[in-house]
Amino acid sequence: AAIFNQAIIAGLVGDTNRRQALLERSLAESRAIGDRMGASWTLSTLGRHELERGHLARARALLEEALTTAREFRFGLIEARVLLLLAHLASEQGDDNQAATYLHDAEVKYRELGHGEYLAEGLNEIGYRALRQGNHERARRLMAEAVALAGEFGSPSAIAGFTGSLGDVLRAGGDFAGAAVQYRDALNLAQEAGDNTMITTCLVGLAGLAADTGRNQEASRLFGMVELLRETVGLPSSRYEEEQQAQDMTAVRDALGTKVDAEARAAGRALALETAVSNALALADELVASAST
Repeated sequence: AAIFNQAIIAGLVGDTNRRQALLERSLAESRAIGDRMGASWTLSTLGRHELERGHLARARALLEEALTTAREFRFGLIEARVLLLLAHLASEQGDDNQAATYLHDAEVKYRELGHGEYLAEGLNEIGYRALRQGNHERARRLMAEAVALAGEFGSPSAIAGFTGSLGDVLRAGGDFAGAAVQYRDALNLAQEAGDNTMITTCLVGLAGLAADTGRNQEASRLFGMVELLRETVGLPSSRYEEEQQAQDMTAVRDALGTKVDAEARAAGRALALETAVSNALALADELVASAST
């Protein structure tokens, strides 16, 4: 367990080589002592690592072994998470039908678990997979359910996370006002909780909305604050967030020009976090108001 935890920490700080070495050690140790659950967790995590590196053949072998072990020993949560990873793998290999089957099986398994927190997390993740496949309606339905579940048990940070995810879906579907409401609510909750990771995620979403609606200076300043937060606090970002932010920042730079964009981002970096959050909340209110007129 200690080696596995060290691997997770290495991954969070971006040391992928150390992460892999530690995961390989953790897997060998779990197998040596007959720790089936530990081996299954490590197989799934190592499979995810290989998937992220583009080593699809090894990722499949690891994940299929993890799935077999999880099913044999009834490790339901591991099974559900591995099914999500296999869906991602199938999508990467262009097998959309297989990806859809894995997503369906993952949703069924999460619902069987009957645990509100796990179910909310699972539905949120499945929703992102659906979003990446262009199925906005399914993504919206799943993430709205995750928000409702989180409201029953979750901390402000958890509710903020699921609410922000719903904002991503609404934005992708062109409902900018609806997305602004979700990002605003999530940002208020994150600020209440003092959760800088979630604050950053909300700022990314609102910066993207600013870009979508031609408010490129505001978008660039928000991206400047996001960059600063990630550098100073070491905040990670999801794959979806990384890809979407890269697209948004390119669009803003193209609209403003490199020099003006750099100046605006520098201005954003110079803001106090409280000021950046206040500006982002005002932007959300403006977007909601403009949609109702």
